Amino acid sequence: MRAVVSKGGDSLAIESVPIPEPGRGEVRVRVSACGICGSDLHLLHAGFFAPGHVPGHEFAGVVEALGDGVCDVAVGTAVAVEPFRTCGDCPECHAGKDPLCTGARLLGVHE
Repeated sequence: MRAVVSKGGDSLAIESVPIPEPGRGEVRVRVSACGICGSDLHLLHAGFFAPGHVPGHEFAGVVEALGDGVCDVAVGTAVAVEPFRTCGDCPECHAGKDPLCTGARLLGVHE
């Protein structure tokens, strides 16, 4: 598949990358639309993205494949992606306070 890939520093390139397989509890989304936000640009210009990283966290598309254990969405479903991923184990997650998760990660930024 084609993706924008960090080349290090503030350089990007469009490259072919392997199609990822979804892990347990994950889905693979065929991207139909995406955007670059100000946060992406600030992180890029600050040199935050390591070479090989695929940045971006604002996208929508269609579910293309399901990982093990996924039963609440079907292949072919149109989706907008929530890129905020919590750990699910910290006291904040257990209290339903996901935005305060101490292990939170942002797809396209940290992963």
